[in-house]
Amino acid sequence: MIRETIFKELKKAIGEEIPFNVEPQEMAEYGEYSSNAALVLAKKIGKNPGELAVELKEKLSASGALNDRVEK
Repeated sequence: MIRETIFKELKKAIGEEIPFNVEPQEMAEYGEYSSNAALVLAKKIGKNPGELAVELKEKLSASGALNDRVEK
């Protein structure tokens, strides 16, 4: 479910589909899930992955679709 929600929200945010993974996080201090979406997209558009991850987090938080899942 979470992957589908992220996929849908990313498509709305960037206007295209990108392949990415969402996996349970092994280290609890980093949250419940991790994803390579920022790395995949950063490579495609030539942007810094860390900066892009922050932007994606903000867009996903603003959408409200993952409010119970996205760290604020």
